[in-house]
Formats: sequence, structure tokens, C-alpha cells
Amino acid sequence: MAITNYRFAKQRSLHRLQGRIWLSVSLSAALSGTALPGTAQTLDSGFEDSIPGLNATIPEVLTTTRLRQPKTRVPGSTTVIAGDLIRDLGIRSLYEVFRLVPGMVVNFVGSHQPVVTYHGTVHYEQRRMQVLVDGRTAHRATLSDMDWETMPVPLELIERIEVARGPNSAAYGINAFLGTINIITRDPADSANLETTVTSGSRGYLRTFASTGNADSSYDWRLSFERRKFDGFDYQVDDDERFPFNDGHDINSFIYDSRLTFTPGTNLELQGGVVDGTKYQDKDKSGELNPLDHPDIDVRDYYLQSKLNHSFSSEHFIHLQASVENFDRRQEYAISFPDSTVECLRNNTPLYEYTYTAGGRERRCFISQGGPDAFAVVDADSEDTRIELEAQDTLIVSDSLKLVSGAGFRKDIFRSETYFNGRGNNYQSRLFGNLEYSPWQWVTFNAGGNWERTSTTGDSYFSPRAAAN
Repeated sequence: MAITNYRFAKQRSLHRLQGRIWLSVSLSAALSGTALPGTAQTLDSGFEDSIPGLNATIPEVLTTTRLRQPKTRVPGSTTVIAGDLIRDLGIRSLYEVFRLVPGMVVNFVGSHQPVVTYHGTVHYEQRRMQVLVDGRTAHRATLSDMDWETMPVPLELIERIEVARGPNSAAYGINAFLGTINIITRDPADSANLETTVTSGSRGYLRTFASTGNADSSYDWRLSFERRKFDGFDYQVDDDERFPFNDGHDINSFIYDSRLTFTPGTNLELQGGVVDGTKYQDKDKSGELNPLDHPDIDVRDYYLQSKLNHSFSSEHFIHLQASVENFDRRQEYAISFPDSTVECLRNNTPLYEYTYTAGGRERRCFISQGGPDAFAVVDADSEDTRIELEAQDTLIVSDSLKLVSGAGFRKDIFRSETYFNGRGNNYQSRLFGNLEYSPWQWVTFNAGGNWERTSTTGDSYFSPRAAAN
């Protein structure tokens, strides 16, 4: 922290006092991150979670090591964004939230397709960044894609978002090389009422949200609906007349969350959701192969998730989680091309290879030979299904020694005649663990790692971590 040098010696004592005040405020901001004061839960251990001299609370972090830790003990840069802060700022799209995270880049590619990356270029394939929703993987590994527009996560249901900035492969595997985003939704018992929101704006923007539920001693549930409609952002001007692009969306999602309580130490969480709608794709911006009309994408997604939580005692508890997700994209569009392209396809000549003439550079396979244009229909349908299992054990030996360990298995099934020439499977198995040791109040050691084997490469990988705070 740089401290301003003051010019007048006669005010030196006053400036010293101001410097102390600003130092305390800066310390508070550094420790509490972007979370609102008082939003975090209080630690059960003997850790003093207040900052001396200030009315602030150090937030807890669950994502970085899979252990509940105060932010000062987390072995890595982590940003915590409270759901109340998102709503107070008036943010209307999930991907816009990550503009609040240092180092995150939020931009658009193609036909207004949002992408979120960390310290990297903005491109179609958002690789090496893990995205979780209540512990369920939301990243489409088969196409290295993260579809932020269709995620069934209404802003009203977000409790908090934790972003582990930088490599977190030691907890979540090689796909978390750039970082990990964990979106944690509100407990059904905290929203057991009727809630509605309707927001409209220019360019056909309309967002509708409704939620209802109930809570009692044995069964908490919530049913939510959200519709997001937008005609698109970009347009071009020609002779003072606006011509909008076809780059909006119309997405509907139904979400069910519940918790069944069997005993004070055992409960079962059940979640499910359906997404239905259309992502509009402009024929001049989508990047597709010369479509005759807008190659819109029909979305038909669903997910089911269950999580069994059991506490043997206040110091030892486990969870068993199982989920299945299906991402279904339907996209067919007609194209036309010169007849010479057919010959190029027959001769295995690259369609986008260039030739250089006196007039400049031309694409070889798009030079008309005088014959009629050829027409075809492109089938760009794709479907991904993910089956995921995870078991995690947490043991609190003492206030200074904590251990988390577990295992996971994931199967990805992909189907597409265009992208995969049919059907295929990927398998991933992994073991993970982390040990936290705090011999004194002012120092914490973390040691752990993740071992995984993937059928994509047929190899095994180990990602270790050792840190001292």
C-alpha cells in the first residue's frame, strides 16, 4: 500500500492519524474481499472472525480447498461475491457478475455469445476453468464450452459466488488450471415464500422471475421459473437507418430445489431443472459456413442432482453426491456455395486455402467456374450427457487440524454427426484431499492434491499443493 507523502510539516501529526485510519480500512477491505459484512456464517471453531477495531467479519470460503475456512487461511487468491451485492448493483445477466473479479475478462464472440476467462484471451473454447453450481459441474468438457446465456441460475437465487483465482487443480483436477467458479444457491428454507420480479427495457429486453415454496421440520422445497428474452445488442447503421443483428435469446427455465430431513444429522438434497428456448444466431456474425438464413440454436437441457449429507458428530461428516446433466443443441441451416467447391471436396482440397493472383488473395474453393451454385443443409446438432458421482469426507481432528478427502467419477457421453462423427465417451476418475494445520493463530499450513485419470489421453495426472499463510 502506498502512503501519500504530505507537504506540510505542521500537519504531520494529523496526517499520521489519518494514515492509521486508512490503513485499518484497507486492511478490512483486503481481508473481507467483495463480500458484504455480516453475510458469512460464523465459524464453529475457536477462530476469532472479527477484525480488531472494526465492525467487520472475515468471510468464509468453501471452494478453494473444499474445507470451510476463513478467508485469511485460504491458500490462494479467492473472491467472494455475496448474492445481495449482485442484486443491489442491479446486475441483470449472470456473466456480468464476473466483471467484479480482479483479472476476469468478460466479452463476446460471434453472434453476441458471452465468454468469461481469467487472464487469457477471449475465444470460443473456454478451456481450463472449472464452473460449478452447488458442486455440480456446469462446464461442457466435450466442446470446451461454457454457455452462460442458458445456465438455469436466476440471480434472485444466488447466495454467494466464490472464485478461486488461478490454478486450483489440486482440488478440482486439470480442468481448473485457470481457476474455479463455484455458484452457491440459496437454501430452500431461506426462500419459502412467494416472490416475483418483472423487468423490461429497450431492444426487447424482458426478464420474468417467480418463485414459491414452503419449509417445515422435515421437508423444505422451492419451485422457480425464469424467462430471459432479449432481441440483441448490436446493430448497424446504413443511410441513417438501423438494421439490427439477430443476436438475442429467448430462454425459459424451471428449477426445483428441496431438502428432506430424516434425522438431525442426516438429510437429502434434491435438485432438478429444465431449460427450453432459442439462442438467436445472426448469419453474418455467427461464424458458420455461409448460411442462407439465421442459424438459430434450439436449446433443450435438463439436470437432476441428489446429495446425501450425514454427520457422525460435530467433528466428522460426509456427503455423497450424484448428478446427471444433458445439454441438447439443435441447429440446422441451409448453405450455398459455388460449384467448384464440390470438386474441392472430392479432391480433398482445403475449403479455405487461398491462391494469390494479380488481383489479390482469393479462396480457391469459392471461385465460381460458371456452373450453378450448389446447396446443402448443415446438421450441427450436438448432445452432451454427463453422469457424475462424488464422495467427500471431512474430519475436524481439532480446532487446529482439519482433513478433507474424497473420490469422484465422471462419464461424458457426446453425440453429433458433425462434430464427433457419431457417438463417443470420456471417463474421468479422481482422488483428492487437503490437510489444514494451524499450530498458532497467525499461521496456517495447507497440503493436498488431486490425482486423476482420464480416458481422453489415457494418462494419469497428479496436481499437488503446499502453502503457508
